[in-house]
Amino acid sequence: MAVDGKPRPARSVLGICPVVLFWPEDLALVRAGPDGRRRFLDVILAQTDHHAVAHMSRYRRVLEQRNALLHQLRMGGGGRDSLNSFTSELAHHGAWLALARSRLVDALAPLAAAALHDLSGRRERIAMRYAPSHVSAITGDVEVAEELLLGTLHDRTGEEIARGITLAGPHRDDVAFDLDGRAARGTASQGQQRSIVLACKLAEVRYLQDKAGVAPVILLDDVLSELDPGRRARLLALLAVGGRHQVLVTTTEPLADIADFGDVLHHSVRGGVVTEGSLQ
Repeated sequence: MAVDGKPRPARSVLGICPVVLFWPEDLALVRAGPDGRRRFLDVILAQTDHHAVAHMSRYRRVLEQRNALLHQLRMGGGGRDSLNSFTSELAHHGAWLALARSRLVDALAPLAAAALHDLSGRRERIAMRYAPSHVSAITGDVEVAEELLLGTLHDRTGEEIARGITLAGPHRDDVAFDLDGRAARGTASQGQQRSIVLACKLAEVRYLQDKAGVAPVILLDDVLSELDPGRRARLLALLAVGGRHQVLVTTTEPLADIADFGDVLHHSVRGGVVTEGSLQ
């Protein structure tokens, strides 16, 4: 991989051209399991925090090795002494990753709250917080976070060997969303869940722009058809603010709410053939 004609490792290219993707699968961010919510945070970190990316990569590798050893121990093989080494390294990298995620959620939360306030016509309020698997919250510095995770892993060693898997750490953490003071996952309607996801994506846009100093490219892949006319118009209006973003939209119907974007190019795809011109 090269940048300006000079070879660069893939990791160093992350964040040079930040991208925010809206696609239908994102609409499950609230109601589905925690994997998607963790991925949402990690994609942002990958574009903004190279230190977090290094710890993330190493954590995943050590987790894989530790789980393999736990499985061996469960089956009566492996060496118990090696587990302590993997546990210490996992706690070190895990503390860095969890702290980076927690700080990211703290930064995204007010941005998402403001975005949902606008998207909902000032009717709905959202709160989001990082929910670690082993403590009530990530607080303090990385040394404190590492000590707490290490203590939990040591305390649960017997249970982990019995089950053959690591039971605490960033790979089991989550992000909690509250809508108007109640857990969104169990109380928000389908339309409200979509609005929460879109608010999180708008928060991502604003965070990346502030962090990277570059307006991210925004990709809307067949998301607008899922929204009622009012929320669709408000979403497009929010994306058009400032006119700095390049926004690419795929849709199956003409858009009537794009005047605020200024220069707009239409391309139609029919039978696998792309032509320039109006969708109508």
